[in-house]
Amino acid sequence: SELSFPPVDKVKHTNLPKRKISIPAVFQSHTHYKQVFKAALTEQLNIMLFELAQRLHHALSKVDISFYTAVKDGQSQGQGSCAPLCNHMHPAKLVMVKKEGQNKGRLFYACDAPKAEQCSFFKWIEDVNATETKSRPGAVLHDTKSIGTYLRSQKIAVYEECQLLVRKAFEIPTQRYSKFKKFMNTPASFDGDSKPKLYLKLSRKEHSSLYSKDDIWVVSKTLNFDPIDTFIASSAFFGPSSNNEIELLPLKGYSPSNWRSNMCVHALLVCNASGELASLRNMEEHFNPSTLPLIPYLLKMNLDSENATKRVNKRKFTPPAMSVKCSRMSGPVSSQVAMRVAEEMIQRFSLNPDQAASLIHVAQMMTCEKPKGGEEHQSFPITIIRGVFGAGKSYLLSVVILFLVQLFESSEATEGPRATPWKLLIASSTNVAVDRILLGLLELGFEDFIRVGSVRKITKAILPHSLHAGSGNENEQLKELLALLKEDLTPAEKIYVRKSIEQHKLGTNKTILQQVQ
Repeated sequence: SELSFPPVDKVKHTNLPKRKISIPAVFQSHTHYKQVFKAALTEQLNIMLFELAQRLHHALSKVDISFYTAVKDGQSQGQGSCAPLCNHMHPAKLVMVKKEGQNKGRLFYACDAPKAEQCSFFKWIEDVNATETKSRPGAVLHDTKSIGTYLRSQKIAVYEECQLLVRKAFEIPTQRYSKFKKFMNTPASFDGDSKPKLYLKLSRKEHSSLYSKDDIWVVSKTLNFDPIDTFIASSAFFGPSSNNEIELLPLKGYSPSNWRSNMCVHALLVCNASGELASLRNMEEHFNPSTLPLIPYLLKMNLDSENATKRVNKRKFTPPAMSVKCSRMSGPVSSQVAMRVAEEMIQRFSLNPDQAASLIHVAQMMTCEKPKGGEEHQSFPITIIRGVFGAGKSYLLSVVILFLVQLFESSEATEGPRATPWKLLIASSTNVAVDRILLGLLELGFEDFIRVGSVRKITKAILPHSLHAGSGNENEQLKELLALLKEDLTPAEKIYVRKSIEQHKLGTNKTILQQVQ
């Protein structure tokens, strides 16, 4: 029920845990809903933390970091634990190969002098102390920076030797404060009332696109991330400040008395959990029947009952389906055509019973049938599809889009082109969710769409199908695409970026925007 970053003995010989919390179709109350989803979302985040802990401890088990544990335990550092010496007779630094090729990710030692003064010293990490390390777990790492470089070569986003800063919310540096003190009518208790804020000053600079709001961070006093000296937090903003500082919001394990300001710490960037954390915040802050009268009807699925209608009317709230007349809800085709296309889609894409029922519901929503004998026809202008993580919602949405496109084509074939063409908008609160749907469409062989968004936030495979939003002019957008090519991309990603550059120059996607549905 609570977040945790597990120790080595909990992950060493254990398989990655699977989700065990099941989510019911109907909920007893809004409290029951909150309890179930809070537990399910926490379980999902714990699995992500477990997976990283497992990779971290597995990577550390393959190298010798006895120098670090000896120093940490108060023992003196032995003579044999210094780094190899370069031609200048100075300790060499550990470097990772970034260039594409068979050695990408391998570690080697090189001269640590400034670039102009560097000697030609080079040695693969495996070749250092090869004779002395036969009985040891693997290569010997001689300093904290080497451990950090090694872990990053294992795809673990570690930031060694960072600085933890604790500041009061309205803290002003002393020099500036003295200048303004006479102009400020500040009460004596001002400093005591302001809640301290937590900042992590990162040890190295990375591109801002690597960070986002609600990233999960694990911060520790030790490089093996002992639980007793570790806390879990999320980032408050979308990236580091100009001073390379990230504001942290503690989630679990932080106690102010254990963490003083200016302390040296190590940090792991786990993943972005904007979806999970936003859901948890929304449930705590906004999920309340007194302010959201829809809640009881969504949870109990009783919109059709007479009692529900009476209760709703008493509260002066009418769900949209009950107020929309059929004439305003006319869909593109007859129910026979819609059902035939839906059945074809269900067979063609092997939808399971739940997915099939959802598609049939969408088909009913999109028909233009008039009620018989002048009866009031209750048609639903909104379809809500709910499901647990991995239930197949994204796949279903890709199929729903193909279904709607086919309906639009059937409509135009029967009735001729419309004055206002049918258009379909896919929207989400996250870029990842939109791209997941579009990747699903590409896998199903459909690419007649345009993705609008920021160059940096769009998945590389979608870039050739995109128009780039933003205040910058077209030259700036082109520069941003060209800058992407210089980054550490896979060969496939480079192809997508090049194709996007070519289409940007030709203005292809701007033209297509008027034509796609």
